[in-house]
Amino acid sequence: MRLTDGKSLVDAEPGTLAWFGFRLGPSSVRIFDAVETEEDHEAHLQGQVCRQIELRGDERLAVPPTITPVGLPAAKH
Repeated sequence: MRLTDGKSLVDAEPGTLAWFGFRLGPSSVRIFDAVETEEDHEAHLQGQVCRQIELRGDERLAVPPTITPVGLPAAKH
């Protein structure tokens, strides 16, 4: 799965408010997503992007992905 493929999968997740796939270098990528509730977060983690990463990560990733939740005390929409 390419990062660009992930966008169409996330579009089907009504609880995922924002999703960004980006490169930090030639072999380093990150995904940042925003959800409103813990239920939305769980649904995202059970969604197709995470499933595809789990299924095909060994083909594309040198190390297993790390999920790091962060708190966001303020935002502008």
